[in-house]
Amino acid sequence: MPLSSPGVSGPYHYSERDARCGVDDEERVWPLDSLDLLDKLGTPVWLAIASAHSDSTSPGGFQNTVRPIYQNAACKRSLGSFRSQGDIKLRLNNQTLPEKQNRKDLYKQLLPGTVHRSWVQAQSLLSPVFDGLPEDQRHLTLLQQVLKVETSPGLVETCQLNQVEQVASEESARLAAMHHLGPIHTFMFSQTGRLLMANKRGRERYVHLNNGADICLLDLFQQGVYTDMQTTPEAAFEEAMRHIFVQKEEVHRFAMPNTSRKHPNKARWTLFEMWPINDPVTGHPAVLTKLYNVTQQKQMEAELQTQKEALARQLQQLEEQKQQLEHYNATIQEEKDSLLQQNTSLTERLEAVVTEKRPSHQFDGQTPIDKTLDLLQNLIMGRTPDNEETVALFHLLSQANVDLRQPVSLEEQLMEDNDMDADVGLAMVQLLKGNTSRSPPPPTSSSSGGIELPSSPSTPQEMYSRSRARRSSMVSTSSITSEASLDVELEFGMTACITLQVERMLQDAEKNWQFNMFKFAEETNGNHLSVLTFHYIKTAGLCSRFNLNEAKLSRFLCRIERGYLNNPYHSSLHVASVVQMMHMIMHHGGLLRRRVFDELMILACYISAAVHDYEHGGVNNDFLIQTRDRLAVTYNDISPLENHHLAAAARLMSEPKYRFTDGLSRADHRTLRTAVIEQVLGTDMKKHFNILSRFQNLYQRSTTTSSRSGSRELKENTFQRRDTTSSRSSSMELPEDLPHRAPPRHSIDIRQNTSSRHSVDISRAHSVRPSGAAAGQSSQLARGSTSSSDNSVWDNVSEENKGIIRQVALKCADIGHLAATPDVHKRWAYLLEEEFFLQGDREKQLGMAVSPLMDRQNKGGITRSQLSFFSIVGIPLFKSMTDIFEETRPMLQGVMENYKAWEKDAAMASTPFASPRP
Repeated sequence: MPLSSPGVSGPYHYSERDARCGVDDEERVWPLDSLDLLDKLGTPVWLAIASAHSDSTSPGGFQNTVRPIYQNAACKRSLGSFRSQGDIKLRLNNQTLPEKQNRKDLYKQLLPGTVHRSWVQAQSLLSPVFDGLPEDQRHLTLLQQVLKVETSPGLVETCQLNQVEQVASEESARLAAMHHLGPIHTFMFSQTGRLLMANKRGRERYVHLNNGADICLLDLFQQGVYTDMQTTPEAAFEEAMRHIFVQKEEVHRFAMPNTSRKHPNKARWTLFEMWPINDPVTGHPAVLTKLYNVTQQKQMEAELQTQKEALARQLQQLEEQKQQLEHYNATIQEEKDSLLQQNTSLTERLEAVVTEKRPSHQFDGQTPIDKTLDLLQNLIMGRTPDNEETVALFHLLSQANVDLRQPVSLEEQLMEDNDMDADVGLAMVQLLKGNTSRSPPPPTSSSSGGIELPSSPSTPQEMYSRSRARRSSMVSTSSITSEASLDVELEFGMTACITLQVERMLQDAEKNWQFNMFKFAEETNGNHLSVLTFHYIKTAGLCSRFNLNEAKLSRFLCRIERGYLNNPYHSSLHVASVVQMMHMIMHHGGLLRRRVFDELMILACYISAAVHDYEHGGVNNDFLIQTRDRLAVTYNDISPLENHHLAAAARLMSEPKYRFTDGLSRADHRTLRTAVIEQVLGTDMKKHFNILSRFQNLYQRSTTTSSRSGSRELKENTFQRRDTTSSRSSSMELPEDLPHRAPPRHSIDIRQNTSSRHSVDISRAHSVRPSGAAAGQSSQLARGSTSSSDNSVWDNVSEENKGIIRQVALKCADIGHLAATPDVHKRWAYLLEEEFFLQGDREKQLGMAVSPLMDRQNKGGITRSQLSFFSIVGIPLFKSMTDIFEETRPMLQGVMENYKAWEKDAAMASTPFASPRP
């Protein structure tokens, strides 16, 4: 029991069984006979069932009930025995409404699991229950608690356990009443003005008024100085008593002038406060009084006001200091974030470097142009070039068939790489250089196996019919009645798919580097490419800027989308993802913020991305060339697919109902067409090293020109590059920032270690940071600053070089799935593998040698070459982009994450690179 029971032990304490079972006071049930041990207590204790219930016939609308259960011996001696139940009910009914309300409030304050201490009036609370309560016992302190008691076998009731803690004297009762109403009161007077109680300060302050005897309320009024002859102490006293006892005001205040004791000639004001109260001893009306020195209070208020103003000034100073500290903290945080970003960048560059073993083979991605520039740079710097390397370069450049923009001995390097099996090496050669060693099929191959070779359609309608026939959602092309009805169908489908969820996803596509195009295609019912591209062009303000016909633009995009066949990989779904990634590179990769592109080039980028695989037949250029396809013949074996994508899209756009660019001037139209042609042709992987090399050497020209001033100091500050020999070493040079010849070489270090057969060194070919003006310009380009001075750097870049940037941007977007989330990226990889397998199936039926990694009967397809593709193509491409445009770093982070996933799969697979399909 929580109630104070010293020296008592018995059944009501916890037993060991209760402790084990976790029983507490709230749940404990007490047998009635176990309460006899309470007789050992010297204070009164009793148990009763008390409550207040609604009763419309009783005053106040409720009635109290009390049923006594048990009392100890001390209770019988002090309070008497319990009255009969009928007598208790009668006495409770006869109580006044305030007495009933006090009892009801006492019941409400009692909560289960708590002990409640209250100061109560004994006569009102106990006399209806006990027959021996002394008449002089006025107040007492009561402890109460709720218990569950088994009052009879099988009957458990909730009871109140009451214990008298202390019986109060009259003096303590009155002091308690004064303190209960407020601790500020000094005196308690009766209705006639007789002193009932005074606290210690009141007695000491006014004991002199009546020679040590008790004072009355009138004595206090007589301390005042009344200048008005009509006002006397007696009249003021009567007026105050009338406000309290007749008008029953809650509080009465008035100011009374009197003479200062310290300065008799000086008057002061005293504020009189009077509060009505009932005498807790007699129950009769009484009054509480308190006197304040108003003059002293005013002085204290003035001092406090002065202190308040001083504190306000200090607070303002502290607030200013706080703002300064917040500004300093914000500056420090910005510097911290910048340092963290630099640290992250350096960490990412270090992640790909393996230092356990020297590489067994290292791919040299330098082109003859790169090697020549290195030699010339060493000469400008005053360094003596290595004779053997100079002679080797001379013989290399003297060869008649040398490709200046292709890595030296590309095919030999790939085939001699011991870290790649033969099929992977052949696949990389075919991808990056082309393969003409296979024999073409016999002339009758078109009829063998019933395989239809891809060929250039004679009309746009023919191509579109073929596309519709291969779409699973359509039965046959016979349902197409006319061009007009087809256009209406397409435009209606594009408009009808715009739902609230699609709008939300379009907003996400505006800013998400890893947007899930598969989910978007499901929501748009196959209109993903047209909806997304139209949204980008429209929201960029290009329609209004160039007076584009929106209806024709919509119709054109719908027909472009339907022109993509249902290939596993090269479909409208892939193209839509390219458009989305191109948008991210332009708008969030720093290209637009630094004015690399103008608005017409932004339109060119969107159109290029949307048409770059238009009417793709699901086979590569080598297949078209080997089969002497009409496309290969038409375009002289030079990028037949890319040329056809452009020509077919241009033919479609030339039709009046699709010609949305009529608002462009002739010059703008020509510029737009040229830009689209350059970008789409640049997606041919045979031109990969050519374009990447130009991109990486983009800023050397201005550096070389600036160094011709003849100043040795300028030369040394401008060119601080690595030695050409260091590029082939396993040591690593990390720059503090991007050099003036900003993008690093695309050299790749394929290393052999315990975790993977392939590892990428994406920082080996970095050069040392230049100083001076060249370093400042290069740092601006690398950091992606948006100041006007930094933008002016790009204003001096020629349109030709900006075209190279656009080509690289589209190339990054074209293989953008390398930066997708791992699950989405692998889904794309296996779709591409299936498309290659389908080409291999066609090659078998045509009697051709199956292209490397395209035979589904062998273990693994192109997924076996992912590490090589990442190392040689993917990572150098994205790394070069990031080194110029720092804002594109999320792409590189995604690429490295997927590269590590392939490394993990390769390490776990029993057959190298043969990872399970998702």
